[in-house]
Amino acid sequence: MRQSYIAEPNKEYDGRWAGPGGDILVEVTRTNNARDLRGALLALAFALRKEVPTTKGLLVLADSKLSAGRLAGELDQFRSIVKDEVGNKIHLVAFDEGNLRMTGLIPDINEDLALFIHDLVRHDASTQGGRVSRVFVQSLVIDRWLQGRAMTSSLEVKAESGASKPTVLAALEQLMRLDVIFGDGGDFSIRPPSWEAWESMAMDLRSERKPIHFADPSGLARSPAELLKRLVKIKGRKKLDVAVSGVMAAYHFYEELNITAPPRLDLSVYNGDINFVRQLDAGLLEMKNLKAHAPLVLHLGRRLRPPSRFDSADLDEASPLECMADLLDLGLTAEAQDFAHHLNRSVAPGGALR
Repeated sequence: MRQSYIAEPNKEYDGRWAGPGGDILVEVTRTNNARDLRGALLALAFALRKEVPTTKGLLVLADSKLSAGRLAGELDQFRSIVKDEVGNKIHLVAFDEGNLRMTGLIPDINEDLALFIHDLVRHDASTQGGRVSRVFVQSLVIDRWLQGRAMTSSLEVKAESGASKPTVLAALEQLMRLDVIFGDGGDFSIRPPSWEAWESMAMDLRSERKPIHFADPSGLARSPAELLKRLVKIKGRKKLDVAVSGVMAAYHFYEELNITAPPRLDLSVYNGDINFVRQLDAGLLEMKNLKAHAPLVLHLGRRLRPPSRFDSADLDEASPLECMADLLDLGLTAEAQDFAHHLNRSVAPGGALR
């Protein structure tokens, strides 16, 4: 008897739907980058090669900023360069997590399949399992360099990240295009990134992390500093896989950062558990209007560095690249650029950033 299921992390897809007309391999990806979209379509095509002819493929693009027209164009272009017996079996939909809405043509769509896709997207957002992305790998390479533990070979990156060989090579190729690494034969060296490279890497990471904005409709929400103090107390009673990010963590790496007051508290959440928000401030509610002021923003994603202490409190600080992504999200481009220059000055001589 065939069953639908969420796949194990070592599978080439995120889930399998047992449909009446044949199985559907479902892959969930989060990106605003057309290059990553094309790579995901190609990976799904390779997965289908191992299946029986009736099996189809469905790529679900979660919370992407790519327009419906762009997605249709990318799928048409992909189908034009692969064999019809493969390309015509692959479909692409966009999933809006905020409104629980899908757009695109889905084969054999029914309510059960829609619910299965919804569960897959939620599973993808709330777990560190699944395949490691190109963006995570390139971010990890930079973060290890910032810690004074630079990786110097593709084999080392593969072992450290747990990513597949194609994903590692794609990440290193991107870093080479950004002129961050140089070398050949699988070995490479790292040079301090230009501002353009820092911005590109931070924006890539920003697009991969799922943001959740919180505000108090009454306007009586606690300040970011007060929320941070309460988080320290909560973590003393409850195990949280959370790190402070944004402006507050950037101060930890660069005390002279020219921002007078943190406009919000940014937290990186690595296990998808956001239930602690009620304990931070019972008046905080999730916001759909992302342009409105939010004193608290959570960023769901994968942990880049092992837990450490955040000042004297038992809190972690997120990686500098996560902090930079948050600064750019706040529109603090000049401050992010200053932060990037500080990171280069701190690490370029060979010393590790704390």
